[in-house]
Amino acid sequence: MRRILWYIIVAAGLLAAAGAAFYLRQLYLPEPVEVEVYRQVVLSFDFSGPDPLADWEEKSLARKRTEYSVDEIDGRMALKAVSEGSCSAMYFRERLSFRERPYVKWDWSVARFPEREGEETLESRDEFDFAAHFYVLFFSRFIMNTRAIQYVWAESLPEGTTGVNPYAGNLRVKVLRSGGAGEWHSEERDIAADHLELFGTELDRDIVAIAFMSDSDNTESSTEAYVTNIEMGYLFFPEEPETENGTE
Repeated sequence: MRRILWYIIVAAGLLAAAGAAFYLRQLYLPEPVEVEVYRQVVLSFDFSGPDPLADWEEKSLARKRTEYSVDEIDGRMALKAVSEGSCSAMYFRERLSFRERPYVKWDWSVARFPEREGEETLESRDEFDFAAHFYVLFFSRFIMNTRAIQYVWAESLPEGTTGVNPYAGNLRVKVLRSGGAGEWHSEERDIAADHLELFGTELDRDIVAIAFMSDSDNTESSTEAYVTNIEMGYLFFPEEPETENGTE
């Protein structure tokens, strides 16, 4: 900024011309337009009410199950997951059409990461434990062909890291958060965009369920995490307005 001011002072004779040119440029350039995104909410829940887990089911993935309960955490009701060398997931069935533009939102937090002997990685089964997983599962006529996106909260892996689940080739993994125990974060995922990024193809299957999990069976340690304010629905992008000359 100082350099700009210095040039203006030294080149005072050019100030009027520069100002006029800038003014004319603003006359002919359209102002940027912010494209608003509309949401059609299909369902939302914050784990309040008399029986908040009535429509949730648990799926065991190891000999020992993760303990799930609803508790007040940091002033909000949340699904609490405590894993002690265990692995099981809580899932909720809801169908969203791939022909629309499905999205999923949620708030989550990690209280304790798994203790590891090796390096945190997406490739090794021995180290494939994470304090928090959030899944989006897609329709399939055969269970072995079921696709899913697995969002994880890692401790040290860089955010944005992607990979293939070492246990199931049809599951694609994306690290959304890294570190920051005790923090709360909100996520909103455009499922069609993530499917294209992770699978390399357009979304062509309905969403049939979501799931949340905390596990520590591979590392034989312990983890704890929370999730709440889950929302599912469709995104709508209004048509971009035309510019003055009728083109974008």
